[in-house]
Amino acid sequence: MSTKHRMGRGALWLSALLVASLAGCDGSAKSDADQGTLTDLAPIFDLGAPADAGASDGAPADATPPDAAPDVGPDLGPPEPLTLNSLIPNRGPTQGGTALRVIGTGFREGLSITVGRFACTDLVIENPNLARCNTPPASVGVDDVTATWQVQGQREQAVLGQAFTYYEPVAIAEVRPDRVPLRGGVEVFIRGTGLIEGSRVRVAGQQINEIRVTDDGSLAVIVPPGEVGPADVQVSNFNGQATLEGGLLYYEEVQLDAVDPPIGPLGGGTPVTLRGAGLDRRSRVTFGMAGTEVLDAAADRTSLTANSPRGAAVGPVDVVVENENGEATKADGFLYFDEAAVGFGLVGIAPASGPVEGANAVFIAGSGFTANTRVSFDGRALDCETLDAHRIRCTALPGEVGAVDVTVSEGADEATLPAGYTYFQTLDLLAITPERGSIAGGTVVTLLGLGFVPGMEVTLGGVALQDLQIVDETTAVGVTPPNTPGPVDVRAFTEFSRALIPAGYEYFDPINRFGGVWGDPVDGAVNVTVMNAASGQPEDEVAVLALSADGQVSLEGLTNARGQLTLSHPELRPPLTVTAAKEGFEVTSVEDVEVENVTIYLQPNDGEGEPPPGVPGATLRGTVSGLDLLPKPVNERYINVVVIETSHSTPYNRSRLPEPGPGGLLTEDGPYEIFARPAELAVIATAGEIDREQLKAYQDGEIGYWDMRQGLNPLQMGIRRFVSASPGQEVGGLDIDLDHPMTLQFPVDLDNPPFGPDPGPQFFAVLPRLNLGAEGYWELDTQAVSVQPNLIVRQMPRLDGWDLDVEYYLINLAFSATADNTPMSVTIEETRDVDNGVLVTPFVGSPFFINPQPGGQLGLERRVTWGVHDGIDGPIVPPSANLVTITEPALGPPKPLWLYVTPSLVTEFEIPPLPEGAGGAGLGQGVMFLNITPFKVDGRFDFDEFTYDDLNQLRWKSWGVGSTTFRQ
Repeated sequence: MSTKHRMGRGALWLSALLVASLAGCDGSAKSDADQGTLTDLAPIFDLGAPADAGASDGAPADATPPDAAPDVGPDLGPPEPLTLNSLIPNRGPTQGGTALRVIGTGFREGLSITVGRFACTDLVIENPNLARCNTPPASVGVDDVTATWQVQGQREQAVLGQAFTYYEPVAIAEVRPDRVPLRGGVEVFIRGTGLIEGSRVRVAGQQINEIRVTDDGSLAVIVPPGEVGPADVQVSNFNGQATLEGGLLYYEEVQLDAVDPPIGPLGGGTPVTLRGAGLDRRSRVTFGMAGTEVLDAAADRTSLTANSPRGAAVGPVDVVVENENGEATKADGFLYFDEAAVGFGLVGIAPASGPVEGANAVFIAGSGFTANTRVSFDGRALDCETLDAHRIRCTALPGEVGAVDVTVSEGADEATLPAGYTYFQTLDLLAITPERGSIAGGTVVTLLGLGFVPGMEVTLGGVALQDLQIVDETTAVGVTPPNTPGPVDVRAFTEFSRALIPAGYEYFDPINRFGGVWGDPVDGAVNVTVMNAASGQPEDEVAVLALSADGQVSLEGLTNARGQLTLSHPELRPPLTVTAAKEGFEVTSVEDVEVENVTIYLQPNDGEGEPPPGVPGATLRGTVSGLDLLPKPVNERYINVVVIETSHSTPYNRSRLPEPGPGGLLTEDGPYEIFARPAELAVIATAGEIDREQLKAYQDGEIGYWDMRQGLNPLQMGIRRFVSASPGQEVGGLDIDLDHPMTLQFPVDLDNPPFGPDPGPQFFAVLPRLNLGAEGYWELDTQAVSVQPNLIVRQMPRLDGWDLDVEYYLINLAFSATADNTPMSVTIEETRDVDNGVLVTPFVGSPFFINPQPGGQLGLERRVTWGVHDGIDGPIVPPSANLVTITEPALGPPKPLWLYVTPSLVTEFEIPPLPEGAGGAGLGQGVMFLNITPFKVDGRFDFDEFTYDDLNQLRWKSWGVGSTTFRQ
């Protein structure tokens, strides 16, 4: 079946980082095979799993056994030799005093323990395996822990290398600067100790998302908006938590809107009220060049009072208010007149501008005024009151925008101020749409209001709106600047007026650390965050293209230092195709984007420099018993052996374990010594029969360990759980009894697995494992293969008496008789209850290719089409989604080029175009590999709003695999 779909709803080209590895499922053990051959499945399942021998992701394992010959001598009996196994806890502050539990063997009178170069204090030996003490003071770093026993000239010593980490406790000494405006957006530096990478910072209870550690060990953060007054600053990390109460002070920036009254005599002494914001009692006020004392200030800092100082000359002067929070000026805010002047005269008008609605008070200053003095604007008389011979108070009439002449007449005397008063449209902000946007800025917003004129300025949180265009007196359009998360004031300014929408716009961080899509429906903007999948850090200068479904709107840009970009246009509507590309990375595209936020993880495909150094392995020792009790093989060609190995981190990577070494293969009961990966793990001993010639070929170096291991026919096993092995550590006393016979068999029935004509799936298999919880998995050495979906799994251990967290982990397959066994379908079943057999369901279909044909051309339309095989008994269960990967050959693993996810029944798409800045990213020019994987999630899956975690293979219940080659 094939369903056409040009742009799958919410389809995602996602990072290979998120496809969990399926490596090493090689079908290498004994098979209950009726017909068919299960070949090496590693090329199918190996999607980039790290080797299991390292202690950290991406680090190559130092899998070389120790140079010293293994100690396989007999145990000399009590007392046990002195060993160190582990510490609890393994880290503490530099001042010391951390209470340690030291675990090992051979603890007795005469023991001393040192951490680094200093003795652990208050040592108490509780039993031969447990001691307690308190750490000494030390400097920051990682120290060895050494146990020494010395009595009457006898001496033993054990070392746990780099076992205890000293750290500085978290403390905050200061924040600089310690005063910030209410709008936030200011970078501050938090100084103290223990301020490390990964710290979390809160200011006034608000989480800070972007934190930078400076060279001097301080934390640099951009503070969010706040409220007036002190704010607590909190830092927390792996080393603890600290709070500096009142460590930061939010202040209100100074604003001066009005001076009342705006006129007064040269001699000064006029009581004046100044109105605005941030006006406190400590402010300094000047009229022109003369200062004056602040008499009082409102508690809400919206006004203060003062007496006008003596003036220097008749005429207007600027009024300035200044305090520690800033400075504000009212240009020509106060008009001086000469109170000693006699005779008729006109000095000026204040204020010299007003709204077109009129009704506002204006003052005329001069001399010789009487009750008969008249004032007019362009010949229209005003309603006025003469206050004294030098001042007249009038009410402005309504008028048209623009300047008018001001005329004052007293009988035959008349004076005019040409263009002395200016009418303006009162500025008002009614709305901003949209009301929220990304901290990256770049969102196109529309402002609605009144009084918009050329030259108007608009700020969001004190930062100027970019590319402001005045459409008309009621509409303006601009682009938001970058800012910090949180609500901000929207302010508009003209020469004569200002307007405010308090907290009118909200900035938010659109990132989803798990990747994917989320948010409200797209309405004029899409916010894209691009992260480096290898480092987990933001990736800058990534070319991002947003294309509307009808192709009418195409927007492109580059991500900023935060890896973020907003692409915005008034006509941008869903669905969209969003593509991110940068040379040196796989291309990622999200199709049919319906929501406003997209987070993409780009996977590097050109290498990331030299790999980190290898991590030393651990040495495990103990004794195996029970092999001598097994009956000898009837055929002398075979010999009984026991191999000692460890659990592995995924169900598919046992063959990636480091070889245990010669001390891990025994032909009789006795001591063993193996080389192992450092981890929490289980040690497993498997006893069985092996061909003597095959064993000799391994011992002579003619074949490798895992090749030899395939020939083991398992009969009995033993396990030692809950082993903690650190890099370079030697752990002893891990004795194992072969007490679990491998005699259980049970049926496994596959429910409607896919089936198709050659080269479709015609064979079925079960590959059993044990799920050991936190210690990983153990691959059992039998597998069942058949031409019927009803199989029997043999030579299994019973789980009666085992810990309840242990389960059978069954990998169930429908596969093809091809070189790589594809097309195939896989379903996972985990259970402990096998008394009545196991029913495995559901299976998804196995994919087959329609375009391109295997080995064929992609075609100019760049269309990929496939179908899926139905089940052997009828229609197949639909998948949750389909994963498509395109790679090309390279030295080492294939180079990822493009990855894609389509919705459940969508089996066709067109590879989208690339942004112009993509460089060399995208499809290759030669042979490429195309892999299609329909998958069924175990649990809820929402394709319209998902994260990369939703696409994690650990959540898959069933998946299919199809693979081919093609060219462009």
